[in-house]
Amino acid sequence: MSSYFKNIFLGTLIVFIDINVGYIDIIPDFIGYLIIISALSNLYNKTNIKQFFYAQLLSIVNLVFSILAFFYPINYSVEVYIPSLNLSFIYISALVEITIFFTFYSGIIKLVKYLEYDKAMFEGRQTLAAIVGFLQLINLSLIPVVDDSLTVFLLIVLIVANLIVYISYLSSINDMKKIYEEREIKK
Repeated sequence: MSSYFKNIFLGTLIVFIDINVGYIDIIPDFIGYLIIISALSNLYNKTNIKQFFYAQLLSIVNLVFSILAFFYPINYSVEVYIPSLNLSFIYISALVEITIFFTFYSGIIKLVKYLEYDKAMFEGRQTLAAIVGFLQLINLSLIPVVDDSLTVFLLIVLIVANLIVYISYLSSINDMKKIYEEREIKK
């Protein structure tokens, strides 16, 4: 099962790190989501923890969004006439991503509890992800009505906070991989 967490880790890195040459995304996000979805499916089939299944379904939603964004990049002339269209797309995608994190962490906590490991670290990371996600949604809601300088400041703060959440998320995945590697060695 450690390979499932390894694949979730890899898929998350692909989604998080954008490598572009000009306007061309070298490794598109949807490839990362495909890897994540496959690993979550295997993890759910192995553990029957429904949170992994829900995280898989939510990842499919973001897979669709990432495919649309890859093949139909935002047309800035349309955005000038309908700015809420782009903001709505970003808002829904962020909401789905936050829900994926929270649901995945819930699955990890359930699994850790079953394996009789300390779940407090994972609960703390889940809370951090939820708080930062909530603040991100508030910031996205404020973009149309708040002064640009305040929005930019909040955006920078949230980028740093999101970076911390992603590192924490990747660390959690790596911790679960190590837990399973230890269990496989003991067997």
